[in-house]
Formats: sequence, structure tokens, C-alpha cells
Amino acid sequence: MSSTRSQSARAGAAELGEVRRELELERRRYRDLFDLAPVGYVVTDLGGRVLEANRAACELLARKAPELLDAKLGTLVAEGRRAAFDALLGEAAAGARWQD
Repeated sequence: MSSTRSQSARAGAAELGEVRRELELERRRYRDLFDLAPVGYVVTDLGGRVLEANRAACELLARKAPELLDAKLGTLVAEGRRAAFDALLGEAAAGARWQD
């Protein structure tokens, strides 16, 4: 490999390393904002299965995070309200937008 190619490869590797460090910092920042938010956040898939829950959500639902993971969100709603909740979840999955 020529000197120019070698220098270019080193420069590219250094730039890639810097991008990875910045990405990791942003990931940590997001995680901190998510985990330490004063309101409950729950991330679900389109089927309503819990993928992530922050600390406030765990406290609100009186559950530990591992207990919430993979739970169907509707099962955390009072039984008498589940049909309405499932309907709203379906609308959200279809892209509906609501206003208070």
C-alpha cells in the first residue's frame, strides 16, 4: 500500500473512531434523559409489547423493568378500560394524531 493510501486509511480510521465516540456519548445522553425523566415513558412495538420502560414508568406501574419487558401494554390497563385502550393503541399504530 502506498504512503498516501496508508495515511488516508489512518485518517479514515481516526474519523470513524471519533464518530463512534460521539455516537456512544449521544446514546448515553438519550439513556440518561429517558431513565431519569420525571414522567413515565414506555416504548412498545406496534403490537403493544413493552420494549423499554423508564424508572418513572416502573414506579407508576409498581413493577420492575424486567417484569414489564415483553408484557402487552394493555394488560397493564384496568380490565374495564382495556377495549378503549386497545382501540386507541390501534389508532396510534395506524398513525392517528390526537389533541387534548
